[in-house]
Amino acid sequence: MEIDFSKISVDELLEKIGAGKHIPGSGSSAALQVMVNAQLLLTVIKITLKPNKKEKYGHEWPQMQVLKEKIENVYIPQLNQLFHDDYIVYDEVITTRKLRDHLKSEIEEGIPNKFLKVKSKLDQDHLSATKIVIEIAKLSHEIAREGLYVFLNGFKGARGDSALAIQNSLSVIIGSLHIAELNLRQLIGHEEFDDLELEIDKIRSDYFKTYSEAQIKIKVLQRQIEKAKHSQFKIGNVLSKVNVSEIEKTVRAFQLQLFNDSTSKDLDSVTNAELAFNFLGYDIKKVPSLGVFNDFDGTKETAGAIDNVKKIVRVAIKFSPPVQRYTMAHELGHAILHHNSLRLLHRDRELDSRIDNPRRDSIEVQADKFAAFFLMPRKEMKAQFLARFHTEKLKINEDVAFHLGISLSDLKRSTKKKGIFPVLSPLPPFIQVNHLSLLPTNSKYL
Repeated sequence: MEIDFSKISVDELLEKIGAGKHIPGSGSSAALQVMVNAQLLLTVIKITLKPNKKEKYGHEWPQMQVLKEKIENVYIPQLNQLFHDDYIVYDEVITTRKLRDHLKSEIEEGIPNKFLKVKSKLDQDHLSATKIVIEIAKLSHEIAREGLYVFLNGFKGARGDSALAIQNSLSVIIGSLHIAELNLRQLIGHEEFDDLELEIDKIRSDYFKTYSEAQIKIKVLQRQIEKAKHSQFKIGNVLSKVNVSEIEKTVRAFQLQLFNDSTSKDLDSVTNAELAFNFLGYDIKKVPSLGVFNDFDGTKETAGAIDNVKKIVRVAIKFSPPVQRYTMAHELGHAILHHNSLRLLHRDRELDSRIDNPRRDSIEVQADKFAAFFLMPRKEMKAQFLARFHTEKLKINEDVAFHLGISLSDLKRSTKKKGIFPVLSPLPPFIQVNHLSLLPTNSKYL
């Protein structure tokens, strides 16, 4: 008797398994479980192969495609066949066993020929049943191994599926070996007994190796949870202190947290926006271009974008490294100051001297201020300023404007007081972008 999976419901199948009959037996159930595990891996693989996952998982696509075809065209058909083979063979075992018991009386009557013939068939049925569950155990081990690859390299959001497939497959291996050993008791003295016993020992050895490896790798989820809990606690402390009316204090509190978490304790550890985004749990994508959009004064090239919902930051690498650095700091300002926003925030243009345009969105101005305070901390800027100019105030003139690389009129417009630039105010962003080299990377300002 065979089960046509296309014509039977899950409820009907479960009813058959739990009906108190010998079929479907433990071997068929083991094959069914491995098929479910294979399908779980197939789900993760298909998600990984979706077009919107190419940016992150594209380098794994060739291997994922090979594995997908192997599961669909090799593993599942083989397991399906083993399910039915066990269903049929074990039914034969029970039928032949009943006949053997019925014929035991022949021995007492001195005519054992028919009995011995039936016993020989029973041994052959036990042998076939044992080989079937051994094959199921082998395939289950292969699925567990493939599962480790999918767990480590496939779509991270579906790791529950791949982890379940691994653990279930490992359980099926041991269960199948128990079934094989139970059958093997009936084959002591059989010419193939030693070979079968060696094969079972080999599978058990492989199981323990894979089991140990799986426990180490799957525990990464536990470690990630603990790390995420710890990080979220620290991030929560930072975000709870956000005050858009006191942006410098917000930056200061955030940088203190970055400094405490850093092992290097240098200026880069608190002014590197990439490190800061990693701390916040954002993914950074550097792309050739982010396209253009219409701004208040015409079509502009987008320098960067942030999605606070998905926690993704994108930066256009077509701009110079200093502009990219400032853009990333600007987006960091959005991540901190506007973390509750559900809309896609974007840096609307490459930084220039017109950021104070009254038509500019207030949140963009806030993010610019955050970037200036973040990249050039007040205490460090003051120390560098004093070291170079030996004064806290610098008179604005043609000479200073020339060395800063801007016009005198633009420089005066960027300062609050005409003619004097106080070091205690952050440098205007467009000056800061062109003079990041003012800050040494080994400085410890905290």
